[in-house]
Amino acid sequence: MLGAESAEEGQYMIKSLIMHTSRPLSLHIIATPNARDFIENRLVLVQRPAIDIRVSFYIMTKKQIVRRARSAGIHAVFMDAGEFINMKMFIHEILPMTAKKAIFLDTDAFFLIDPYIMWRDYAQIPDDRYMSLTHNGPEADKAGLCSCVMGFNLQAMRNPEAPFLPSKFIPGSEKTAIGTAEVWNASGTDPNHPMYGDQGLYWAMWKYWGDNKFGRLSRTWNLEGCHNQQNLQLDAEQDRTIEKEIENQSEWFGSDHSDVGPMGIFYPGILHFNCHGDKVPNIFEKDNFVNIHSWGGAVRFVRQYKWVWLNRGTQDSLARLVTYSVEKPTFWDEIVHMQGLPSTL
Repeated sequence: MLGAESAEEGQYMIKSLIMHTSRPLSLHIIATPNARDFIENRLVLVQRPAIDIRVSFYIMTKKQIVRRARSAGIHAVFMDAGEFINMKMFIHEILPMTAKKAIFLDTDAFFLIDPYIMWRDYAQIPDDRYMSLTHNGPEADKAGLCSCVMGFNLQAMRNPEAPFLPSKFIPGSEKTAIGTAEVWNASGTDPNHPMYGDQGLYWAMWKYWGDNKFGRLSRTWNLEGCHNQQNLQLDAEQDRTIEKEIENQSEWFGSDHSDVGPMGIFYPGILHFNCHGDKVPNIFEKDNFVNIHSWGGAVRFVRQYKWVWLNRGTQDSLARLVTYSVEKPTFWDEIVHMQGLPSTL
């Protein structure tokens, strides 16, 4: 959440996580000071949660991000999306070394069900995959793959012998990393001006490495506006059969729908509201979007659900919501350089 506008939008993802979780939450938020302040003003309202929640903020500066991006051989500013857009490429280098895996979530989305179910699904992906994304199949173009919901294998991405991205602090990584000049050139990708920003870089890496390094998340966890939410919508047809639902969704399956659930369909796990008309700082405050027929009811519910209603703990509950802040955290590549660590962290 880099900027107050990002925090205003992203608060609903955080709220939905707390609303639906059945397990303790550990949230890591890379933020600017004003974004942290906005979110903390919401979290302070939750004083007796039903379950433990830990929220860690990592306060970044533009200078830090530019330095790391240049060291990796990619530009620090993509398209018109803002100075910090490619910070996503280095999240694995900021999160604590004790964290082995993480799930990245964009701000223009929210959970409809227990996020533990997503963790359960992600746990089925082999541990040798660096990261996992949603896409339309092996022939997906840059628009058919999405970097807005991703699974990170942090331990693999922080392997000095084959890091996710190169660094001048790790000798030889310009050839051994997962994202190198050779990888960009193979798909004709300009690392300084990729189509769709960071998503274009992830796509180039995915096309180059395929299943050797990348796993696939079900599109249940990224029902995109760009793809009509796979034709899922709220309506009055409560007795629809599995066969009818398959027919309803099939035109949006794409070239490969092996990521559907065991019943052959997607179910709404995360709604992602990209590609809905004009860009606005906070999609949840756009009236004609909030009132759309397909999912307006769900949007209004998460938007209007009060933060104070998240105080669901019992009188004798020990569960708490706590926040921490790390100012100007050190990137992993610098830690490796300073400590001379020879093996995977």
